[in-house]
Amino acid sequence: MTKFILHGGMTSIRNENNKKFHREVLKDLSKNPKILVCLFSIEESRWEEEYKWVKKNFIDNTGRSDLKFELANKKDFRSQLEWAEAVHFRGGNTLLLLGVMDNYLEFKNSLKEKTVSGSSAGALFLVENFYDQDYSKRHKGLGIIPINLITHYQSEIYAPVDEKILEKLKNNEGQELVLLKETEYKVYDI
Repeated sequence: MTKFILHGGMTSIRNENNKKFHREVLKDLSKNPKILVCLFSIEESRWEEEYKWVKKNFIDNTGRSDLKFELANKKDFRSQLEWAEAVHFRGGNTLLLLGVMDNYLEFKNSLKEKTVSGSSAGALFLVENFYDQDYSKRHKGLGIIPINLITHYQSEIYAPVDEKILEKLKNNEGQELVLLKETEYKVYDI
């Protein structure tokens, strides 16, 4: 079974929801857990700086110093997935992330018995269908989690989601529509 933790965005905000989210990622892992941080949703030139922030968020929000991190790279991604107990996908550009993940057809099978967390774009790409505020459009995800998803729901940053989009996602192939506000998360065991 794989544990998926989908986050509505803004994991860097210091609040109780984000503490709980980071703790949930680590909850079922061994001592000295191995966490693969995947930043394929942002430009590669920003990876090193963002990697530092992701690590800091995990350490600050959990109070744990025994975490082993590795930054995912496209060349070694398959072997890095084997190494990891948990994989965290940061938010950013969902379509960029989907484009990279098209190169890893065995990705879904590589997640067995792992904890997979994703925030915003890192959550959207895992589901059946999603609405992406950056493009104001509905898109198809990898379909690993059989739901439709909107992150950053009712955000002050993005325009409200049109009722027609909500209805389409509610009535799409009988899939549940999940609306995640920023800093909210939901857990799925699949």
